[in-house]
Amino acid sequence: MVRFGDGYCQRAADGINLFPDKWSLTFDNVTDAVALEMETTLKAAAGGTLRWKPAPALETDPYRNFMCLEWKRTRNNYDSQTVTLELEEIFD
Repeated sequence: MVRFGDGYCQRAADGINLFPDKWSLTFDNVTDAVALEMETTLKAAAGGTLRWKPAPALETDPYRNFMCLEWKRTRNNYDSQTVTLELEEIFD
C-alpha cells in the first residue's frame, strides 16, 4: 500500500508470492541429542534457507524454502526437551 500526502492510499498486489506459508511446529519429548542437533541446524541456517516439506505435500517438488524466525528449547525432565519453532516460507 502506498500512502499519499493528501490522505489517499493506493493498494495493489505486489508480486506473485503474496501469501507465504507460516508454520508453528512443536516437537515434544525429544532426546537431548536430537534437540541439540535441531538447534545446531537452525543456528547454521540463521537468516538463510531451510529446505522443508510440509505434510501432506501434493506438489511434484514438495520441498520448499523456509526461514526460521525463532526457536526455543525447553527442558521437560532430565532426559527430554520440547523444541518449538516458527517457520515462514521464503521465495529466493
